[in-house]
Amino acid sequence: MALNLISSSTASSRLGLVGVMLAGLCLYMQYHLYSLPRADFTGLEYFEDSSNSTGTRYRVLSRSSSAGGARAELELLVRPSAAGFYPKLPGSMPYHSHAQQEESLQVLSGTMGYSLDGRVANASAGEVVLLPAGSKHTFWCSGSEELLLRATLAPPGPMAEAFYENLAGLGATYGDVSRIHPLQLVVLLQRGGVQVEDIPRVMSWAIQRLLVPFAKLLGFKAFHPQYVSAGAAGLSEELWTCRQFLL
Repeated sequence: MALNLISSSTASSRLGLVGVMLAGLCLYMQYHLYSLPRADFTGLEYFEDSSNSTGTRYRVLSRSSSAGGARAELELLVRPSAAGFYPKLPGSMPYHSHAQQEESLQVLSGTMGYSLDGRVANASAGEVVLLPAGSKHTFWCSGSEELLLRATLAPPGPMAEAFYENLAGLGATYGDVSRIHPLQLVVLLQRGGVQVEDIPRVMSWAIQRLLVPFAKLLGFKAFHPQYVSAGAAGLSEELWTCRQFLL
């Protein structure tokens, strides 16, 4: 009986200690995120995803809010020196899919490498690559010259152009996109409707169901008002009601 009481008391103490440590971690991370010197795109038409302007430059051409949520358009200038999620693929995103979003990538100059449902190819100036909803894809600058392209999202994903503004803002804040805090990255990808496809399904499930809620508990969020650029007149109506209460 006494032994059971001691064991129960010990277990409660351990749980209490874990709770205190978790609360301390939450407070520390919230303070860290609050005090983090963030990039600010306010008033900028062009914005960069790196702190030294060697990565990808973006410009919002049209916002989903001005098209009834039906489409958004961006211009991307991907430099051969741009950091990406794959070291040898400048400006690359993770190999991913979107359940809702469809993309059209029009190459204006330079050469774009891309992978679409396992097929790897290049697209040159004047070519358009269509990325249907559900397709697995990524793209990058595959030439020695800068890649300039127009991306049309129709329909756009849950965050539309704000996904790219926040991706760029986080890249500029942390140095470049390859240095974004992993917990911050999973929150952004999840809220943007981006399903990473080159990891095991069980790991993807764990990220969505366990890691993302934990990251949000620590204070990571997908939308930051200071990353809203002035492209296509920025967001109206008080940052579109602060992007639906910070998404």
